[in-house]
Amino acid sequence: MNPNWWPGSYSKAIQPNNAIINMFLRIMLLFLITMAFGAQAADMSWQSRKTADLVAEARTLLDLGKVTRATEKQLEQIVLTLGSRAPSPDARGLVEQLSQREPQILVAHEEGNTMIPFVDVGAAARVTQRRWTRAAARTNALRAIRAGDPQFLQNYFSADAAGQAGAIDAVGELQVQYLVFYRDQIIDRIEEPGADKLAAAAAAALADIALYESVLTTGTPAIALAAIRELEQTVGADAALRLLKLALRRPDIASASLYEVGRLSATLPVAKNLLWTSLSDPGLGSSAAAVLARHADRNTVNRLATLLDSTENLVQKRALLALRLSGDARAKQIARDWLAQSRPDNESDR
Repeated sequence: MNPNWWPGSYSKAIQPNNAIINMFLRIMLLFLITMAFGAQAADMSWQSRKTADLVAEARTLLDLGKVTRATEKQLEQIVLTLGSRAPSPDARGLVEQLSQREPQILVAHEEGNTMIPFVDVGAAARVTQRRWTRAAARTNALRAIRAGDPQFLQNYFSADAAGQAGAIDAVGELQVQYLVFYRDQIIDRIEEPGADKLAAAAAAALADIALYESVLTTGTPAIALAAIRELEQTVGADAALRLLKLALRRPDIASASLYEVGRLSATLPVAKNLLWTSLSDPGLGSSAAAVLARHADRNTVNRLATLLDSTENLVQKRALLALRLSGDARAKQIARDWLAQSRPDNESDR
């Protein structure tokens, strides 16, 4: 046996060569960059082609009647490319025809035995139709709102989802003086389908408290939650806090509202007080504990530790929860010490 052989020398021998690793990483990076530029170049190639040429190519593929993965992918790319530009009559006709097309090639899903479309040209065509509808609705809404057309709202409420989205796009682009005309009418119709989306867009554009109140009280949870996240930016911290207090009355958005209150608590003492008040609320207490834990500075930890001696069992539990959820090492130690010294009837809190 070689007397110079030791386990240590063996481990050195099998250590990876840094030069080889670096070369491998450079090759992988070059490969990824090449793939990205290749995809971008392919997309630019499609975008550079004339609408008439794309329509003609699609018609040729359909006339040949040959269905392959390549031809289906090509048809999908054509209709998606057409969706990014103004439609010609021929393009509309082609996309309308393809919107009825069923998937032609099915492949096995990688998980399970389900068969799924290789590509769905019909679905791609319907996406393009919605894009065209949205773009046209935006153009029409811009024109109508600037003219103060009283028919704008009726057109909005009678439109489909894509049409309403286009109108909302327009609202986000217009100056305040054009939108004020419709403010009260939107509030009056806030319970109609799609009104909350329009009201939220107008509220953000106008920084309007009354519109935000309508959204937070009657809007769908998704729209109300999105509005909550932008309040401080659009109306300022003080007004945002007043609106968040209103939102706390809705159980489906209350926790998210309290989270935003926590963000305001760094600059608004009254927001921090609201968190402490909410700690004893049967419905909001756990959320308040989580928010206090997230913003637990030294003073907060001290106050939570004091509340462990509270005679109110619910407040005591919430304070303990906040300490345990906190990322502060001292807070966690206080919670551990209290649990170690607690009576047997506190075992359920562990």
